[in-house]
Amino acid sequence: KALAGSRREGDPVLEMRVLADAANVDLIHLRLRESLETSMGAIALAGRSNYPYTEVLARYTAALDNLQLGQLEAARHEASAVLALAEGLRDRFWQCMALRVNQDAAQMAGDFGAAQELSGRALAASPTEPWALCARAVLECEIGDFAQAETFLDRLVGVMRLTPPGPTVESSTTVGAVARIGGMPDRSD
Repeated sequence: KALAGSRREGDPVLEMRVLADAANVDLIHLRLRESLETSMGAIALAGRSNYPYTEVLARYTAALDNLQLGQLEAARHEASAVLALAEGLRDRFWQCMALRVNQDAAQMAGDFGAAQELSGRALAASPTEPWALCARAVLECEIGDFAQAETFLDRLVGVMRLTPPGPTVESSTTVGAVARIGGMPDRSD
């Protein structure tokens, strides 16, 4: 209804917002192709709406969709655009998330040095961001530095203890996965 209303009223800002949010919901439900198509629809409106926060969300979602679909070059393109927008906004959360999605692309390409550098920048922007801590712990496991993985796992657990219990990023399966991969069975609890 919101999409139909935005189109009926000729409101590109609202239409872009609805598309970006819908794409993000599709991503969460792993409807990756639908999410990517909807994200691209939102991105196409960016020139007419001049609403950078919505464009950041749409491009971030498109980058994640492309990564999950194995489309590395498209993911890199969107990740780079997200970073430029986030830096322009001077929004620490979005800078962190943009750096993290660029980290994911570097990691997927096997460029672990670049992934570590991007992760360091993400964590400098937002030292307690659970997504960034999870990604770094997994990265350290992938390169075989289990002591460093444990360091980031400790930081993640610290954030988890400050957060009310529930279905949050910091209480996700990452802790268990990193503990198992890194040979830290005492961390499984």
